[in-house]
Amino acid sequence: MKNRWVTYDDPIAGWVADLSSLRNNAPALMEWFQKVLEAGEMQEVFKVRQAPLAKYSWAKDGPLSQFLKRGFDESRVVDLFHFSTSQFRMIDNSRFQVFARMAYVDADEQLVESDVDDLGMLLRSLRPVEYQESPGLFDRCVPLLITGPKIDFNDPQHSIWPGRRDEILVRFRIFSDIWFPWVSGYLEEVFDVDKMYDTRLLAERHTPRLNRFLSSVSTTTKAMGGTWQLDEDDSRTILQFMVSTEGIRLDVEPPQLKSP
Repeated sequence: MKNRWVTYDDPIAGWVADLSSLRNNAPALMEWFQKVLEAGEMQEVFKVRQAPLAKYSWAKDGPLSQFLKRGFDESRVVDLFHFSTSQFRMIDNSRFQVFARMAYVDADEQLVESDVDDLGMLLRSLRPVEYQESPGLFDRCVPLLITGPKIDFNDPQHSIWPGRRDEILVRFRIFSDIWFPWVSGYLEEVFDVDKMYDTRLLAERHTPRLNRFLSSVSTTTKAMGGTWQLDEDDSRTILQFMVSTEGIRLDVEPPQLKSP
């Protein structure tokens, strides 16, 4: 049993919630944000514990949704995951930390599950020899990255727009094929570009929770007048047969199969 998954610097699959129809409705945006955070905690795929851009720490401030709601009540600022953009950059001796419960094969070749905030560093510890040989397949990445604008409704000039002003797009991206039932197998001793490798044993543990989270976000987004869709620009062609607006498909077979 092996860890056949890798990590990347660029996203390999993504989804986007368009909340532009709510751009003048600060309370609705805050409500959407809180529901997304609560779903992430419930499904154990997006559990924020440190967010220095928001001056937040779980140990000091409690649940992030409540912390930012208190800030919104005071300042009418809606931070739609702008706080995630610092990622691994240190700010005031702290860095953004968001955990997901992931399945992987440990050093004793046992299937385990634990809370992980950096898939790249985890993989480096599990496959140190391959890391030395192919470091480009071990990029640091959080399990799930969510990013969007920070909107100041009292002073719009202080808002931060990653895209076009007043276009409220919140992006959900993954940077590792650990979520997929089939992977390219770049770390295999013999790599064949035309074949894929079976990683369903891992994906069947954590990917259903990711899919339930994305489904919850989709339902909430549509119910509040927004739209939800697959971000095709962030979805790699070779993996698209496993990706849909609902998440990652576990019930598919690869174009070709190589025996384990």
